[in-house]
Amino acid sequence: MSDIYAVRANVQKSDGYASMSPSRYTPNTLTAISKNIHTFRRRILTQAFSDQNIKEMEDRIQRNISSFLDILTTDSEPESGWSSPKNMSQMCDWLAFDVITDLSYGNDLDMLNSPQMRWFPSVVRKISQRSLIVCPFSASFSKDIISLTDALGPFSTLFHKN
Repeated sequence: MSDIYAVRANVQKSDGYASMSPSRYTPNTLTAISKNIHTFRRRILTQAFSDQNIKEMEDRIQRNISSFLDILTTDSEPESGWSSPKNMSQMCDWLAFDVITDLSYGNDLDMLNSPQMRWFPSVVRKISQRSLIVCPFSASFSKDIISLTDALGPFSTLFHKN
C-alpha cells in the first residue's frame, strides 16, 4: 500500500481524475494529477486540519450537534418517551451543511432551525449529479455554475441571518 499511496510514491494518477473536476484549470486535491499541484493543495489542507485547529473547531461542531439533538427531542411525549417521526436524511443534510458553512465561513446557514435555506442541499446534489454525467463537458458545466451563482446574487447574502 505504501508503494502506491506514500507521499513519495513513484506513481501518477490516471488522466481520468481530470474528468471529475468542474474545471481542468482548477483541480482540487482529489482531482489534481500533477504531483506539484497535489502537494501544494495537500500542504494547505494539512495546516487546516492540524491537531490544534481540529481542537479549535470542536466547540463549533459540538454547538451544531447539540442543536440537532435538541430538535430531535423537542416534541417527545412524556408518557411514551417517543417524539414525532422526522426525516433523518434531511435533518442530517441540514446538520452537515450547518457544520460545513460554520467552519468555512464563520456563520452557518441555520438549516436546522430555519427553513429559509433548506433548498440549498438539493441544488448541490443536482450539481454534483450533473458533474458526474457531463464530466467531458466541463466548460459547459462551468458556465452553468457561473449562471447559478449569478442567479443567486451576492454569495454573502446566503449567510445573512435576520
